Amino acid sequence: MISFTRVPRATMDKRHAAARRLSGNGKMAATVKKPGPQVKNTQYVLDLGNLKYFTFRGRAYGVPPVPYKEGLELATLQSQVETFVGQMSQETIPDYLKLLRTIHARLWDLCVVTGPIQRKLRAWGLLRNPFRKCTEAELGELLGFFLTRRMTSGVGYGRTAALSLRPGMR
Repeated sequence: MISFTRVPRATMDKRHAAARRLSGNGKMAATVKKPGPQVKNTQYVLDLGNLKYFTFRGRAYGVPPVPYKEGLELATLQSQVETFVGQMSQETIPDYLKLLRTIHARLWDLCVVTGPIQRKLRAWGLLRNPFRKCTEAELGELLGFFLTRRMTSGVGYGRTAALSLRPGMR
């Protein structure tokens, strides 16, 4: 059986003062709350689906995270361009121009246009590729930007994942 005893007020005040001295901040140790767990790196998770925007010749374009395989393809295209730089000759110019056209097309495929009218025009095939007339310096900057959007794991996202889920597209 539990027995209760009455403690005088002076004894309780002494015990409370001792507890305050032990806690060090003037409050009773029982009322001091420990800080809870802190969430870190949440912005990286939230940015997984966000578009990053850039302007090219006065128009804004969005870039979702570039899927892993397409990012690797962009990296190989960049390395092919770097191999051409050292050995440019009359015979290699057509191959170099073909490579640049491939890069223009890949960048345009990975872009998202802003605005509902622009999106419809692009869906109908009436919006031209804005990167087809860019200089080599602009193309290098764009390629570098797209490579920063590359994902680090082979998960499906965006256009490639949507295409793989459509019936008859396998």
